[in-house]
Amino acid sequence: MNSKNKFVAAVAAVVLSIALLGCGDNDAVARRKLDAILTSDLAVIVSDIPKAGLADSIYYSLVSYQTYKTGDYTKKAVVDFYFMRGLKVKITRKYRFVKEAGMWERYYNVYNFIEDSAQKATTDDSAVVGVPVQKK
Repeated sequence: MNSKNKFVAAVAAVVLSIALLGCGDNDAVARRKLDAILTSDLAVIVSDIPKAGLADSIYYSLVSYQTYKTGDYTKKAVVDFYFMRGLKVKITRKYRFVKEAGMWERYYNVYNFIEDSAQKATTDDSAVVGVPVQKK
């Protein structure tokens, strides 16, 4: 094998290695992108609320995360945002990962009332009320 063929074979091996490593890393990259969006969304949510109305602990919780092998959307995340003091509400948002664009898209945004755990034990899921967020 001459030096040109060795070089082409080495480059092909490197490209193949990067491609194979990238396939396993796609989920990690998508999760980092999702974390950045969730942090940004939480900041936007609390930006219009007076400090007196904010809870002591402002956070989001990843409720579910799913991956799909086929389709236009390869990942789905459901996230609850907790931020209000004195009101038992949360925002539930759903996100999907658009494979071709390589980015997350929010497609669901609803306020939900949070039930007390004692009340929840005596009621069913139909007691949870969703109120759509109105666009300004």
